Order: sequence, then structure tokens, then C-alpha cells
Amino acid sequence: MIAISFIPTEEGARREATRKLAALLKKFRNVPILLLLSGGSAISILERFALRQNARNITISVIDERYSTDPLVNNFLQISQTRFYRSAEKNGVRSMRTVPRKNESLSALALRWEKMLRAWKKRNPRGTIIATMGIGTDGHTAGIMPSAENEKIFLWRFDNPHRWVVGYDATRKKNEHPLRVTTTVPFLRMIDHAIMFAVGSQKKNVLRRVLQQESASHRVPARIIHTMKSVYLFTDQKGIMKREK
Repeated sequence: MIAISFIPTEEGARREATRKLAALLKKFRNVPILLLLSGGSAISILERFALRQNARNITISVIDERYSTDPLVNNFLQISQTRFYRSAEKNGVRSMRTVPRKNESLSALALRWEKMLRAWKKRNPRGTIIATMGIGTDGHTAGIMPSAENEKIFLWRFDNPHRWVVGYDATRKKNEHPLRVTTTVPFLRMIDHAIMFAVGSQKKNVLRRVLQQESASHRVPARIIHTMKSVYLFTDQKGIMKREK
């Protein structure tokens, strides 16, 4: 299910996305929640949100990570500086840190993170997974980059049913932060509720490609939202549906 909310301004879209996140956290306050937060522009929906409820049922992590200990690069470290995270921490939230440890390799970080995710799921089989997501102008979401030149590599890397997390080199041709660790397509399909935030005129064309039926997932990875359980898309871009079939 995809629910699209068009709000005329970027600030309005951000406000409504924040309200939706607050509503979901309140709705599921009596069950364990795994909250996966996105870096990039989606961080902005956390800046004006102070969590006032008891957060002992919530475990926070990221939906993808940049392999770096730089606080200006690493997604977890950036999110930990938001108003939302600081307020959640005061209210008892738990976290799965994805900051590389000393001498920890890219593959070792991916393995450690996957073990944490699987352990949470085993402990909380009826828990709720909520995520915030963004979308890049190239069609990527989370850390799943397009691979237009090789669908087989894309499927092997990102759509392997045995992998929840993968670490890889996206190459600098595709991203200024090429060393990535990301949740995979099979894991994204386990998310119960996702809030996708995509604003700005530069996102209009890619949103059309995400929503139209003829785009292949290896060319536009954000099309994963069509096979996810429940996605709420907030955007300020009008007319993104006109090419959809």
C-alpha cells in the first residue's frame, strides 16, 4: 500500500511527515518498535520533533550507513545529534550503533549489524518495524544504488533472500560516499510502516519514475516501495502521478 500526500510547500511536507512518525510511535507505544532512520534530507523530519513518551519499547538504528567515523558523514552519528534522538535517549530508547569500531572492516560491520537486527526480530517476533526513507535523484533509496548496467549483480547484492544487510563499494562514480552498508530488499519488505520524504523540484522526475510501472528495480531501486507493506509518501511535487499506468 502506498499513500501519497501532496503538500504545496517543502516545510508543509516535512511537518506532515513528522506528524505521521509521531502518530505511528504513539499508536504502537505498547509493543516493541524497531525504528530505522534515514540519513540525507530525511533527517530534517527529526529536527523539530521531541519525543515526550516513554521510549523504552523503542530501539533505534539506521536504514543504511556510510562506512565512516566522521560525525559529518556517518548516518548514525548525524541522527544522534537531532532533537528527536536526544529526546528519545532521555526517555529510555535503546540503539543499535552502526559506527565502525576500531579496525572493523566494512564486511565485519555489515555482519555485526545484521546479527543485531536478527536478534531483535527473534526477541520480538510480533514487534513493529517503522522506518523513515528518502530517495535520491538517481532513484536510490536506503543505500541501494542503481545498477542499470548489470541487473544480475544488483539482484545478487541487494535481493539475496539470505541477506538482511550488505556492505559494498558503490564507487565514486555513483556516490561521494562509496563505502556503504545497507539493509537489503528482503529486509525492506519486512518493514511494517515506512515514511518516505521527497521534496524539491529535483525529485519530481525521479518520483515519476518510481511510481510508473515500466521502470525496472535495478534502474530505480526506490520502486521497492511497491512491494513493501505500507508506505506513506510525503512530497511537495505536484503532478508526479500523471505518467503512472
